[in-house]
Amino acid sequence: MTKPTHDQPTLWGEFLIVPLFEPSSATESLPQPAPDFGDDAVTTGSVAGVGADREVADMVPRFVDLPQSAKKLMGSKGLALVGAEASINPDGSFLSGLLYGRTEPTNAMLQLTAFTVMNPVQVTEFPHTAIYDFTASTAVAGHPTITKFPAKGTSDPNGDREIKWSQNGVAYFLKSFGPISDEELLGIANDISAMEAKM
Repeated sequence: MTKPTHDQPTLWGEFLIVPLFEPSSATESLPQPAPDFGDDAVTTGSVAGVGADREVADMVPRFVDLPQSAKKLMGSKGLALVGAEASINPDGSFLSGLLYGRTEPTNAMLQLTAFTVMNPVQVTEFPHTAIYDFTASTAVAGHPTITKFPAKGTSDPNGDREIKWSQNGVAYFLKSFGPISDEELLGIANDISAMEAKM
């Protein structure tokens, strides 16, 4: 288990890491980090099924998709595209999302969300847990990165995994559970980052 690395709110790229040392019912009203989309925005709504990624990409000029290598990996693990959506404002601020999943032989999923950051994204760190390893690093192409992986030896190796990173004013969230390893998820994140660097 990693030792607690933050004892006070800490900015890391577009994220604000907030350690929570004990249970709390307090909720702070922080400004929303994602853009609002008004009547002048282009919004696809939720598009379902195979081909949803191409359909959404044809409707909006800014959609963050998985690279082909990641799509092949999803196929090899029996995960299929469930749906995708995106919205974009005239000023270019956007939100994009897609979901891959399966139900047999066991449930598994991979979700990718990206959006233009309007305000810092709050990320809660629970320093006293043996279930997850929470790490702030630059593991995704040298960009500020936060990973939350199942702690080896104390939690389900097929449990929830999360990678968050920011680059060029955009926050990316990659989540999975099922037979996708830490290394595979980091590989997908780095491939997305490289693809996005060309935008």
